[in-house]
Amino acid sequence: MRGPCRPCAAGRRPAGPDRTAGPPRRERAARVRRRRLWLTDASRVVLRNGLHLLGVSAPERM
Repeated sequence: MRGPCRPCAAGRRPAGPDRTAGPPRRERAARVRRRRLWLTDASRVVLRNGLHLLGVSAPERM
């Protein structure tokens, strides 16, 4: 039986003492939350501008 294909094997890294685990889980979660909030705000701005170009008023809240 053959081993994993090259793209699969390339994505794997051996676990060992020289491999860093990256930031703790809370830091990653906070970073993801900030990015999601930024994306939500950017979407709001795009929708507001698009509706303005169409001459439609946008509600304050949904």
